[in-house]
Amino acid sequence: LEAEQFDLAMFADRLDLSRPVLAGHSYGGATTLMALARDNRFHHGLVLDGWLFPLKEEQINPAQPIVFINTESFMNRDNIAKMKTFLRDKEQDRRLIFIKGSVHQNHIDAPLIFKAGILKRIMGFQSETDPVLVLDLNDKLMLHFIWSHLGLEVDGDVVTFLEHHGDVLIEATDESIAGDDSELADMTKGVVTEIVSEKNEYVEKIDETKNVALSN
Repeated sequence: LEAEQFDLAMFADRLDLSRPVLAGHSYGGATTLMALARDNRFHHGLVLDGWLFPLKEEQINPAQPIVFINTESFMNRDNIAKMKTFLRDKEQDRRLIFIKGSVHQNHIDAPLIFKAGILKRIMGFQSETDPVLVLDLNDKLMLHFIWSHLGLEVDGDVVTFLEHHGDVLIEATDESIAGDDSELADMTKGVVTEIVSEKNEYVEKIDETKNVALSN
């Protein structure tokens, strides 16, 4: 069908807008936190590998439950420090979960398109953990949080799946949240640093090749 052939009236009275859930990836994660703080009509929020640098010194205090689902490669001390400011609210359910061996782009389907190799690594799509598994874990973590806070029955298969892959998931404890930021940034102790190192070496080789070409 062409766009003009769609009858938007078909959606009338079919969506439950009484308890909308807000989610955002990367920069959208920061947007999610801002929107939650400014509009209490959103019931709870899902921050997927949130890039919180844009918030800088913003003092915002969303009152809703929030889950932060992070990949391993995107963890850094400043980002963790900003996340922790939202995790200290003990009156609301706030969770911080890491997926080991994952990269920032695992929250989208792009890593499924490219074959494994140096180009995929350079583009930030290569992950140690199977990208299909990362997506599956990400989706099921989101569903579990949504169902729990909307008072809906949680699918037992989802719970079993998450428990089965518990070795890939790390949830921050109250002790780690209260401790030094670097402890959270290093908690997965994975292999992402090797990927970053390889990427830097590859970029250096490209720069050397360019310099030789220019000098000739």
